[in-house]
Order: sequence, then C-alpha cells, then structure tokens
Amino acid sequence: MNYRARTKTTYLIVHDSHTPPSVVDGETYLRHKGRQIGLLDIGYHILIDRDGKVLICRPGDTMGSHTPGYNDESLGVCLLGGANEEGEPEDNFTQVQKDALKWTIEWLWRKWPEAKVVGHTELARYRKRKLRCPSLDMGALRASLTHPTAA
Repeated sequence: MNYRARTKTTYLIVHDSHTPPSVVDGETYLRHKGRQIGLLDIGYHILIDRDGKVLICRPGDTMGSHTPGYNDESLGVCLLGGANEEGEPEDNFTQVQKDALKWTIEWLWRKWPEAKVVGHTELARYRKRKLRCPSLDMGALRASLTHPTAA
C-alpha cells in the first residue's frame, strides 16, 4: 500500500469500532467497511481484537484515515467493540483488550513520548457527537497509564 508520510505525532487517538460482541473478526470487518467508503485499507494504525491480539494495520510513520483534521499528526488505535447488539454505545471490551490497549499506548510512548492520549470524541470537532467514541472511561484509562519518562 502507498500511504502518505506522517512526520509528527501530537496525539494517540483511541477509537472503538462501534460493533457488537457478535463481531469477532475485526480485521476482516474493518477492511470491508473501509473499502466500502473508498479507503485503501483499514484506516487505523492499530486494531485490538477481543482476544487482546494487537494488529498493526498501517505503519506508524504514515497517515491514517481515522480522524479527519488530525490524521497528519496522530496515530489511531481502535478497540473492536463498543456497541451492544442494538447498536447503542456500550463498554463491552474484554479485560485482555483493555490490558492490550494500556500496553500498546505505553509501547507507542517509547517512540512518541510527547503524544497526548485522547478519545476520538474528545477532540474539538467531534465533541458535539451524540455517539461517544470510544465507549470507554478515558480518564480512568489515562490514570492507569505509566509514561516511560515517569519510571
């Protein structure tokens, strides 16, 4: 794939896929959805499946396609899930997913220590959305993280 280069990392943006627990193959699902809307591939840099498997979807030094207006300065990390079977927002992530998310962010900080961890809808142009993304307590996530410079 030929992705555009990205030279700075201001944000690590956490997303969820807005999918119910019945969707278990995140890679196939997101690749199909991405191609339906004209993407080359999955728009996130990293996908974390329900079993905690961390999938690298795009190289870290390339632009993602996950948060318009911020793609040139961010990495997108997506948790599979975030909605119930009726499509309503729900924190239905597994503990292994949450552990993998924490590990992933701390790993990314080793290369980009100045990056801020934010949820997709915490960014200004997305704050007014009815749907929260991710369906996760971002304050609790940030409080649980250990920045490598703090060690």
